[in-house]
Amino acid sequence: MSLSQKVTSSMRSISKRFPALILSFIVLTGLVTAQQRSNLSSQVNWQKLTGNGTPASRGFVCPGTNNVYLGLPYTDTSTTPNTLYMCGLDGWVVRVDGMDAPQSGASSDGVAGPSDHRNIPANASVTMQTPGGIRYASQYGNRTNNGISSAAAGADNQTVVADASYPPTEVPTPYSFSASPFHYRDMRNGVQVDYFHNPTFGSPLLNMNVYPASVSGGQHYDCLFDKPPTTWTGHNILGGCAHTTQIDNMPGWSIGNPSGFDSGAGSGWSTFIPTELVHYTRTSGITETLAIVQQKYSTGDNAPLYVYTNGEGGTVSASDEGTEGIASNVTEDSSEFTSTCSSGCTSGSISIKTPASNGAQGQGRYLYDSTQRPATGHVTSIANGLGSGSALTLDSAVSVSNAWGTLAAAVNTPVQPQPPFTTTETFNVNVARGAFDTTHLACFAGNFHEQAIPIAAGTPSGGVQSVTFSLRRPHASGTYIFQGGACGSGIEFPAFTHNGLHYLFDVVGSTDAHTLQTVAFAYGKSNARLNYLVPVTQTMTFSNSMSSSGSTVSFNLTATTLHRPDNHAGEALAISGASDPALNTICTNMQWTSQTAGTCTVSSLSGTHKTTTSPAATLATSTEAQNTYNLYPIAEVLDVQNEALSPPQVDGTLALEPNRIAFATGDAVRETHHYSGNFVPGVFRNDVKNPYLTLMKGLNVSVQGYGAQGGGGSATTNSLVSLFNLNPDNYYINSGGALTPPNAINVSGAYSLGINFGQGPRSDEPLINVQSDSQPENPNYNYYPMALNGKSGLVFQMNYQPNSGHFAINSLGSTGTLQLYGQAGITFAGAPIISAIDAGTNAITGGQMNLASGSFHAQVKAPARIAATYAETLPATGSSGQLVDIANGATTAAGHVAMFSNTTARLQDSGKALPLAASLSTTAATTDNVTVTGMTASGHCSLTPTNATAAMNLSKTYISAKSTDQIIVMHPAIASLTYDVLCTAY
Repeated sequence: MSLSQKVTSSMRSISKRFPALILSFIVLTGLVTAQQRSNLSSQVNWQKLTGNGTPASRGFVCPGTNNVYLGLPYTDTSTTPNTLYMCGLDGWVVRVDGMDAPQSGASSDGVAGPSDHRNIPANASVTMQTPGGIRYASQYGNRTNNGISSAAAGADNQTVVADASYPPTEVPTPYSFSASPFHYRDMRNGVQVDYFHNPTFGSPLLNMNVYPASVSGGQHYDCLFDKPPTTWTGHNILGGCAHTTQIDNMPGWSIGNPSGFDSGAGSGWSTFIPTELVHYTRTSGITETLAIVQQKYSTGDNAPLYVYTNGEGGTVSASDEGTEGIASNVTEDSSEFTSTCSSGCTSGSISIKTPASNGAQGQGRYLYDSTQRPATGHVTSIANGLGSGSALTLDSAVSVSNAWGTLAAAVNTPVQPQPPFTTTETFNVNVARGAFDTTHLACFAGNFHEQAIPIAAGTPSGGVQSVTFSLRRPHASGTYIFQGGACGSGIEFPAFTHNGLHYLFDVVGSTDAHTLQTVAFAYGKSNARLNYLVPVTQTMTFSNSMSSSGSTVSFNLTATTLHRPDNHAGEALAISGASDPALNTICTNMQWTSQTAGTCTVSSLSGTHKTTTSPAATLATSTEAQNTYNLYPIAEVLDVQNEALSPPQVDGTLALEPNRIAFATGDAVRETHHYSGNFVPGVFRNDVKNPYLTLMKGLNVSVQGYGAQGGGGSATTNSLVSLFNLNPDNYYINSGGALTPPNAINVSGAYSLGINFGQGPRSDEPLINVQSDSQPENPNYNYYPMALNGKSGLVFQMNYQPNSGHFAINSLGSTGTLQLYGQAGITFAGAPIISAIDAGTNAITGGQMNLASGSFHAQVKAPARIAATYAETLPATGSSGQLVDIANGATTAAGHVAMFSNTTARLQDSGKALPLAASLSTTAATTDNVTVTGMTASGHCSLTPTNATAAMNLSKTYISAKSTDQIIVMHPAIASLTYDVLCTAY
């Protein structure tokens, strides 16, 4: 039986005889913690009683017959503070240090209390240092400014309390306490603050079987509801383990941050938070500031988080956001940890000290020395690397790795949470080049980032070498491992460094003087993300017509490795190879007038310049090409605490993995953000097994009330769902940037209806509306309102060009057809252009095409056909033209387009004669020229008299010549003979 168990047992027995004394002693003061025991017969440990009598002088033997004297005290007044002894079951068993003469603390009722003791009279108050294992700061040290620290010394597994009477002169910090596990409670200034150091939850504490015994928590609320209330008249029962109610009635303010005022103007908010969770973590692994676990085994509503928000509106301040049910704002830190190296600053150091005691340093990110100049150059190509990474070809030389190979088997390194976090592992490497040694840094390129120096390296035999490392991570069989060279470096692309944030990708090795092996670690494996992050394919070649007038350079593109050069409008070109050296410079603000022609600006040019050679160009910004790189030695930060201190503290000490960084005292160091970031403001997962469920929704958004209104074409108007990309357009490649914009919505997996509308939009409003800003000003900009992929890839596409308004529907499949069906015909309004240019049997067949008043343009390339008739009176504004079968080689200046002017025309099968109509009223001469648009020398014509005189002279009237667009008619020298002329061009 432990001491505390014995004391508890004694107290339980005493309570039978002296209930009031136990109530006053236990309830008001707490269980007294024994610090020394003695036995009445042996008189052991009773030296302090000398001069004040002995237990025997009390006139009774403890505990006495039938335990009659249990609980009676004895005080040694010769000690400061006084020492209290208490009669227990096995004699004078308890001695409590720190008992003072009457002070506030525990009180006696004067009847069953310690009224018979000369220093504790009936109904007096007493104070002890450690009632129930709790140490009160007011009874330790000088009881003024060091009581907390004195009470906390050696208080492992105990609680220290700064009660309301303790002066506020001593203010501890979390690092004031080295005891562990430890609890500190501060009850001054009318509040209660609880601090826990390494709290442990488990046996023998109460366990509700919700969490395993290994779960730690500073404070637990555990409740069990197993019977309803005995009396109940209401409609609802609300049960909970902890309720917090806060009512705010004081005047508050919500000014926000209005613009247009100086620093003296009112700003800011009054904020009231019933429960605030503040969680700072520098530890890798899973971080959950608020975790809700709800397991329901009965029917009824089941919602782990239900938010009730009621308000009266009013968004009057500059930063008001209105009434929101749940607001999620996920933001990547806008800065990096930066400091200087103050000690431990030697080359390859694995522990450095910085002055930053409470900065943004964190475990698991990469640190580099930003004072040391990086290796620089350009990436000229990207290819698949060894393993799952990328091989980058450089224009600058790097040192070559001395060895590389693959792991012969998996290295199952366990997790070690204590420094130095490593386990010694010996394993075989299938060596592909060189031999591993115990000098150079080695890098793993498989599951996780890790760099280390071998402890031992055997002699290679048969292409296999045994090596021993101190490792932190597991690595799969077949993982590439490199040693030396560029291993241990991080590569940065300055074109993607924005707002002071740097992202360094892993360089694990260098397989020749110009080839880096790079990987990107994420989700427990490596990948080749650099394949799309680095725009190295950026070469353009121009014709020798490049010239300038003033500061404007005009060019025509003849070849390029870019997918769409015109997507890079607004960017700069680095021109080279022009015969006129004035053109070989940076030309800014590239603009395009077509997909192959454009202009750019060289502000220093004047007059005219021209090249006789074909120059080339690459994309460039004002300072650097987008494929420029910086190469830094890096090290992962393993620990941000100084483990040599008790307790460990974040004092600027950084534990690093083995590295080859050339640290020097005073150098600036920087810990970057990790490139594998994944930021998601909301995740909704609905895992349902019941196939007969009443309702299932992944995300349910509804609005209600008279305020649910909006409409309009603006992307910021009221809506049920709004998606915003708040980045400026110039971040992206179609507007001068280097990034690819994100998709608006991604849908994967099987579904029934893509988008299901319960009803159509408002009358005369579009189902899908696309607004545009500057895009219509770009003559090369186009997009696809719809694109469908099939077995052979893209098979159907709609294309739209806002600048011209051109809209095209393309059937791109090798065997597929594009068919239009209309029971009552297909009606085209306005002035449409129908283009039927497909070869083979493709045709517009059947039905009727009805066109509103306007011109009709048709272009047909044989053997395609329009197997339909058309009749329409065309307006007087049309110009004359000709419809031809271009397969027969006919050519006209009209470009094979039929355009009719204020007449009735019919399109017929091209195998039949097409009538060409004209009229003739003769002059007094013997010949007249008649214009017949569309006539050819090989055509045929007929004349029909339309008055009596013409009919009388018809036998003497004939066509004497036929040529392009006219005929010559011979007739008697009589004026006003009128004829209708009908011809064909064939």
